[in-house]
Amino acid sequence: MTGPITEYGRVLRGRWRWLVWGTLIALGATTLLLLIRPPLYRYEATVFVRTPGDVSRVLDGGDSYARGRAGTYAALARSDDLAARVIADLGLDVTPAELSTRVAAVNPSGTALIGFEFGARSPGEAEQIATVFLAELASTVRTLESVPGSLVPRAELVVVDTPAPAVRVVALGATVPVTLLAATLAGLVLGATAAALRSLFDRSIRDPLDAARISGLPLIGSIRSGPGDALTAEVQAVLHRLLAALPQPGHGVITVIGTGPGPATSDSAVFLASALTAHGDSVLLVDLDFRSADSTRLLSERGVPGISDVTCGDTTASSAAVRTRVGDFMGVGTAPGDLGGPAGSAALRRTVHDLRELYSFVVLACPSVTTAAAIGAESDVAVLAVRENATTEEELRQISPLLPANTVVLFDARIRPDSPRNSEPDRQIEAAE
Repeated sequence: MTGPITEYGRVLRGRWRWLVWGTLIALGATTLLLLIRPPLYRYEATVFVRTPGDVSRVLDGGDSYARGRAGTYAALARSDDLAARVIADLGLDVTPAELSTRVAAVNPSGTALIGFEFGARSPGEAEQIATVFLAELASTVRTLESVPGSLVPRAELVVVDTPAPAVRVVALGATVPVTLLAATLAGLVLGATAAALRSLFDRSIRDPLDAARISGLPLIGSIRSGPGDALTAEVQAVLHRLLAALPQPGHGVITVIGTGPGPATSDSAVFLASALTAHGDSVLLVDLDFRSADSTRLLSERGVPGISDVTCGDTTASSAAVRTRVGDFMGVGTAPGDLGGPAGSAALRRTVHDLRELYSFVVLACPSVTTAAAIGAESDVAVLAVRENATTEEELRQISPLLPANTVVLFDARIRPDSPRNSEPDRQIEAAE
């Protein structure tokens, strides 16, 4: 039993925004209903059936008679004739049948009490209806219970509490605060249910072992929290396995590949570059995301010389690289060109080869498998970035056959789709003053 509850709690923590949206939608709908629906106010009163006449001299003091009469008078309160007299007294513009529906009378079992509720469109009207209605009902009871020759009736009605001010009610007699509270609870339940159903049909990867199993590739570790420049035990374990996968210890070109659109590639590339820099190595992080500027997460400002300019021979690597907190950084540049053709691929491989001679490690953020293939043998190891709750099983199955043979898996669980977007990579890739 603990397992399913733990899993359900994990789903709710990961998709907490669903609960927030469910609550906001429920409260919004309820508030809209309160605004467009004509208000209805409720006025409450309690009366006691008293037996002051000869009935009071019986063995039980008239208690049985009063309890028996209480149910009868509660039913009499719904009489259209009684409602018609109240309408005539107050000059109301309603029918007797409509006014009767606004009056509720309940006799608690085994008591001589009757609880009344009166509904109206304003607090003042509710109080007026209650006052006149109880007076007319008391008059009717005195008439029915009068005995010829007796000065007092057998039974009469007495108001036994001080009625509270009229309160606004919404549905099923609930007040506004109770209605809003119920809407909040209903929104939480609906949000939690929607989150659970979404998780049930969600085929995204949640476990690093599943990522390794589906892709058929070795797993070098998981990123659970924090940037790579904090050399925690987790980061050191990832670095140890990554360096072990390189053919030459202490040097290499690492190509980070994503399974699809999104920040997984750049986030993982920044993580590895910052971890290698904190390890004490000279590192160059290169942005190879040649899509639109809106697609990239790295600081690859258009109009600034970068890898494409170095590849075309328009500038040098030392001029295009910018010093940052994760090592040196080289953006896309101003002239991406056609890297898919033979000439472009060869030029890119030559550039990467030259960068290898300048740095201990070159980390390439390469979302496109085509671009990764253009680098070819110049890449010592490829890292497949898998995002928890974002990368799907289908995406992983489709891209796995296209990856180089020297590919390993890095599982990133730092950012969830339902959590605020992490801007840490953007802040990390800032030029040092």
